[in-house]
Amino acid sequence: FQEDAIVVISPTKLPPKEAKPVVVAVVMPHRSMECNLGSACAVFSASKQNIPQVFFNYGTTVLTQCFNTLWCLALNARQTDGVTHFAMLHNDVIPEAGWLDILFHEMQEHHLDCISAVIPLKNSKGLTSTGIDTPGNPWSVRRLTMAEVFDLPETFIAGDVPFRKEEAQLLLNTGCWLMKFDQPWSNGLSFCQQDRVVWSKSAQEYAAQSISEDWDFSRQLYSRGCRLGATRKVRVQHERMEYHNKSVWGDWIEDEYYLEH
Repeated sequence: FQEDAIVVISPTKLPPKEAKPVVVAVVMPHRSMECNLGSACAVFSASKQNIPQVFFNYGTTVLTQCFNTLWCLALNARQTDGVTHFAMLHNDVIPEAGWLDILFHEMQEHHLDCISAVIPLKNSKGLTSTGIDTPGNPWSVRRLTMAEVFDLPETFIAGDVPFRKEEAQLLLNTGCWLMKFDQPWSNGLSFCQQDRVVWSKSAQEYAAQSISEDWDFSRQLYSRGCRLGATRKVRVQHERMEYHNKSVWGDWIEDEYYLEH
């Protein structure tokens, strides 16, 4: 991996239902050249249908700077390589071969502007990094559990979630996702993380809170009128085999932390 590494894969068959040539910027953020072997292999087996791709990778320990650098490389490639879509794969996420084909198909089938694979967190609770927003409180997000995900359609939007409060939006993760990149609303976006320290009245102690860059990015997309969806059709594991999205597992049926706070 080099910071300026670019691989262009020539197409032999374009995806169906697309009016113009598709080129996907596939990016992989990492730290100090660290990468799971399975994740590295997944980059080069992203499409069985030979969707044309341009690949970028970049490494730094500052997460948002890393993401934004890759975003800029892809933005510039819209002019030089005709990039129309943007896809990101984290260096510890291992999706099945052809994951890009699946995301592309589901995006078209459900008329989405951005779609993300549901990915579990790396703990025993069965929580995922896909969540439902809380209107009026950006610091509070109810994360979906694997049990809840399997009660939903394989590909779903916010309106499919039964416990969703009125106007609450679906917040996606950036571990394995795809979005349209040739639309006017894609300009001016960036990855940002917000942090604060607050006093918890219930616990009678200070607590650190964060708004992660993926949920902030989802909110930016919604503010531009974009339609977002999540899917478990792309089978993934999060670094280790036990952290997968293939079936129901985990200690929690619902986000107990959210309920307590």
